[in-house]
Amino acid sequence: MDLNHILAVSALVAITAAFVTGLLITTLTGSARPVKVFLVILTLIVVAGLVAGFIFSRGLLIYLLFQLIALVLILYFVVVFGAVCGGGIYLLLHKKTRGKLLSQPELAEYLATAEFSTLEGITEERALARVLSGFYQGGRHKGLWYIHKSELSQKTIHQEAV
Repeated sequence: MDLNHILAVSALVAITAAFVTGLLITTLTGSARPVKVFLVILTLIVVAGLVAGFIFSRGLLIYLLFQLIALVLILYFVVVFGAVCGGGIYLLLHKKTRGKLLSQPELAEYLATAEFSTLEGITEERALARVLSGFYQGGRHKGLWYIHKSELSQKTIHQEAV
């Protein structure tokens, strides 16, 4: 094995590890904060390595400094790319259902979309869009859409009580 092959394999392993790390962090947590923490830790490790390199190489590391900075920046981008992919996987794994099929006894806890939208002062299309996006808890019964009563705003609940 020559030196170029060893460097190519090492770079591939480092890039793969950075991508998988970013991917796993956001797939498991669904948050960007752990990725930021990881990048800060990576920065501290690189800075510590550079300081140690300057001390032990008696300043000769300056010739490699720009290459090391470029490598670290590439690793940052790969981690972020992996994090973006992991965020997509997280969203797919935790996707909200688009309304369930309701039974007759469950309808007591739900309002018809028309009635709900009238109480809330929004259009039926907007209320249905919110159900379909997962913003409102809702469902269907015999082809009609219903929205859970718990989705009523406090203002509407107060007006009904009066």
